[in-house]
Amino acid sequence: MIKIDFHIHTIKTDLDSAFDFSLDKIAEYVQKKKINAIAITNHNLFDRANFNLIKIHLKDVAVYPGIEVTLEGGHLIVVAPFTKIEEFEEQCKKIHDEFKEKNDISLDSFMDIFSNHDEYLLIPHYDKKPKVQKFILDRIGSSFICGEVGNPKKFIRLYKEKGTLTPLFFSDMRMADDIPLSNQQTYIDTDSTDFYSIKEAIRDKEKVYINDKKNRDLFPILDDGTLASSGLNIIFGKRSSGKTYTLDRINENFDNVKYIKQFDLIEKDKEAANKKFDESMSNDRSIYSDEYLVEFKEIVNDVLSINYKEQETKLSDYVSSLVEFAVDMDNHDAFSKVPVFSEQKFEYVIDKKPKSIIDSISNLLDSGTYEKIINKYISNDNLIKMLNEFIVIHMEKKREELIYKQANELIDKIQRTLSIESSQNAIPSFDINQYATDVIKKNLFVKIADIIKKPKLLLENQIGKFKIVAKREPFGSAKELQNFVGKKGEYSSSYILYDDPFDYLNSFEDKPHIPKDQIYKYFVRINYQVLNANGYPVSGGERAEFNLEKNLSDAENYDMLLIDEPESSFDNIFLRTDIIDKITSISKKIPVFVSTHNNVLGGNLNSNYILYTEAVNTADGTIFSIYGGNKENKVLTSVNNTQIKNFEVMINSLEGGEESYGERKETYKNLKD
Repeated sequence: MIKIDFHIHTIKTDLDSAFDFSLDKIAEYVQKKKINAIAITNHNLFDRANFNLIKIHLKDVAVYPGIEVTLEGGHLIVVAPFTKIEEFEEQCKKIHDEFKEKNDISLDSFMDIFSNHDEYLLIPHYDKKPKVQKFILDRIGSSFICGEVGNPKKFIRLYKEKGTLTPLFFSDMRMADDIPLSNQQTYIDTDSTDFYSIKEAIRDKEKVYINDKKNRDLFPILDDGTLASSGLNIIFGKRSSGKTYTLDRINENFDNVKYIKQFDLIEKDKEAANKKFDESMSNDRSIYSDEYLVEFKEIVNDVLSINYKEQETKLSDYVSSLVEFAVDMDNHDAFSKVPVFSEQKFEYVIDKKPKSIIDSISNLLDSGTYEKIINKYISNDNLIKMLNEFIVIHMEKKREELIYKQANELIDKIQRTLSIESSQNAIPSFDINQYATDVIKKNLFVKIADIIKKPKLLLENQIGKFKIVAKREPFGSAKELQNFVGKKGEYSSSYILYDDPFDYLNSFEDKPHIPKDQIYKYFVRINYQVLNANGYPVSGGERAEFNLEKNLSDAENYDMLLIDEPESSFDNIFLRTDIIDKITSISKKIPVFVSTHNNVLGGNLNSNYILYTEAVNTADGTIFSIYGGNKENKVLTSVNNTQIKNFEVMINSLEGGEESYGERKETYKNLKD
């Protein structure tokens, strides 16, 4: 059996965080992890010089040329045999150039460039982000024999699931000095590191494993080869025996880990804990409020952009001029009697839609990567015909706009000339349609503002026995408003106008410390809180329980969950009634590790695997040993093949020893009797 890692990065690209490649690191990696074959797979790049340097340096390891292609948004690893390296290098140059230009590679481009892709090993992100899309998997079809997964649980699931690709589990490491060595590799049941031997073996799921024991339910978690289950693992051990140390090492060895550390959730400093919780709730409320009020914000900002006072003044001047003109009709001179003297300018609305459509069609025609998808639904010929038609419409609209503009300029020039010669004042220009539109906007704003102030339940999200509730409520006093704004100032003058939305809005104009783009928030209060099972706001102790529930509900977004002695922060009843089932449920989706010496957790969690930590003090320092095995095993075994009785581990860890357990059992029996 050989061990491979066909997903390794050695050159920083635009898709990588900064790192400095270390030749010593990759040498250390293959040596310590006893890897037989690797592939260099940089993002959209194959660097021949870098590859040759690594190949020469790693004399006892098969090093294959590869590339990780950004394919229609997903990632696809392509690995080539040594015999194809010249052709492969040219193909990778084309990929690099196209990606640099378009930030993606279309499937058609990929198929054109890698027309011989069936001669390579194609490894799509299969159950790992960013996934290769299904239509690509379908189109390439039989050339896909395997796929990369994101965690051991997914490996096991895909192995057991019929009709799926052979799962592979790789490090995806950036080879830099400061990066911990990964334990994510795949074992192939073949004795040869030849490219075609590996590829042929991968075709058969039965020949692929994530450990050297050929036990697919287990995977390596530490550098020394210590194994654990892809399901639920319980870590036992005396105090200071290495339970936390083990969890820390696991956390270092894997990416995308949810780690709930010991005492993280407990209120060691009540005041600080309250402040932290309130800040978290305030942040969540702010995010939810912004999302809920986003459309109202646009309405408020639109109304704020209109100068209604100026418009009212212009309207008054306009009406006065009309009245004056009509009353003094008999005294008009020859100049003022000319019809155009009192004529209003032409009103016209610029129709921007045709131009917007032209831009959209142009984008479709210049879609590059996505051209093939677009053409499945509409041909380039039809797009061009549509474009030409809208260009004609746009030109006609522009011609009309020019006619109106020139006509108004002419009216304005004639009126100015007549006004100079006439003793009569000209009627000022006034866009009454625009005025009417703005008044409608104002009235609609008032209606919406009145509606949005009415109390309403907006959100009710259950998390365990807790409930996150968001309610819409009006401000009940100026003091409430001031507390909500959180800025010093006088707010009673504003609050008096609270029932008149438009005047209330304008009242903030006199408060320069209030940014205009924040005023929309002060019309309604979003009350966002966490309630307990009885419907009351959570207390100090309950907040820690809620934080744990919240962390667990979020855990499925990760590839692994670590929990360090949760009994340090919570009572047994809460753990038994609220937490055990959740942890078990999560373990069906991702690997879970729980360190504990609590008999409720240890006894009631139906673990798939047990790890027992032991610390031995020597002259050279403390040495930590780990014993592992299934729950039903009589003995637990270390990587050095030393053994310990499982019964002793369980009875000592959970009950304080057999004698102590017997005494408690007898006490309970007497009490019951």
